[in-house]
Parts: sequence; structure tokens; C-alpha cells
Amino acid sequence: MTPREAIRLLQSEIVQVVGCTEPAAIAYAFRTLVRHLPRKPDPRSFRAELRISQDAFRNASTAVVPHLKTRGILAAAAAGLASRADSFNVFADFDLRRARTFMKNSAWLKIVPVPRRGLFVHVQLPGLRTGITLEGRHDHVEKLVLFGEDRTPREKPLPKPPTLGEVFKLARKRDPQLEALALDFITRQVPAEKGFSLESQIARRISGRMSG
Repeated sequence: MTPREAIRLLQSEIVQVVGCTEPAAIAYAFRTLVRHLPRKPDPRSFRAELRISQDAFRNASTAVVPHLKTRGILAAAAAGLASRADSFNVFADFDLRRARTFMKNSAWLKIVPVPRRGLFVHVQLPGLRTGITLEGRHDHVEKLVLFGEDRTPREKPLPKPPTLGEVFKLARKRDPQLEALALDFITRQVPAEKGFSLESQIARRISGRMSG
């Protein structure tokens, strides 16, 4: 694996997001879908069905949606419908009042847990032949159908994950761009602790996670 391939692979995995990823995936599915509709959904008439894997259902049901400060799938979907973001970071910018309007009446959303593991989110708009499926990665659009037309974005295949031997080779190369990406990610993930070097902070974080 080359440093360029490693950077591309890492960049596909490092996605900035406010809040937990399962609710964000639900919101992202709704946001992506309604962006392609000819007009904004009307809270009085909009209807949707959400089919979601057991793992995602469990995690999204207990996570709090930022700004709304409310747990659950309905809040995530409502935030997605009210989001102004075009990226996976859907909770970073949304119309709070509009989201609360969708939350007042839960009848518009039918939630169907399905016996699947991992990440699977499918949103269907009844009667419109319009739907979206996220699967695998939280931001990966597996299928997008708009009024019966397949509009699935075509992504360039990612490199295969490196073997342990390739990881060591990459580390020995000390590629400046790869190291800059890693440092940026680490410093975002590790909170500053006075009196400890960055290396010590990283070790403390790893130790804490490994010990639960």
C-alpha cells in the first residue's frame, strides 16, 4: 500500500460529525433524500417508512440528538428533515423549530426494525417510488432511487485495508502528509491534559479504553 492509498482510505473513515453516528446516519438518509425532492416536506402531509437494522435501532434509540436534546429515532429523523448541511455532519446546522414541528406528531414516521446486523438504514417515501439505503459505513449510500429512477452515486472503490506488515512499512516511510493526517486526527480525539505530553495522553486514552 502506498502512502497516497493509505491517506485516501483514512479520509474515507475519518468523518467529522456532531453527535453519535447511528442517529447521524438516520438524519443523513432523510437529509439526502429530501434534498432531491422538488419541494420541502410539509409536516402536515409528509409520510416516511424507516427500516433499520437491530444494531442501529438499539444505538439510535438511546442516543441524544444534539440541540434537540432528545433521545430517539424520531428526533434524528426530524433533525435530518430540518438539516441545512450537505455533508454527513447533519446535526451541525439544522432548523430547530422545523425539527420540533416534525417531532410534535410521530404518526408521519413508521419505524420497522429488521433482523440485520451492522449498519443498515432504509428510508422509503410511500407512493413516490423514492427511497435511500445506507449500508456498511454510516455515510455510504448503497442505493438512491428518486421517483423510480436509480440515482445512486458511483464511488471509486477504496483500497483494501493494509496488512500489519504494510502498516509497519508505512510507518517507517514517515510520509509527511500521512503523518499530518494522523496527528490532526489524534489531537482531535485526545482531550488536552495539563502536565502530560501528547504521547502520554494517547497512551492514557488507549489504556483507559482497553480497561473499559
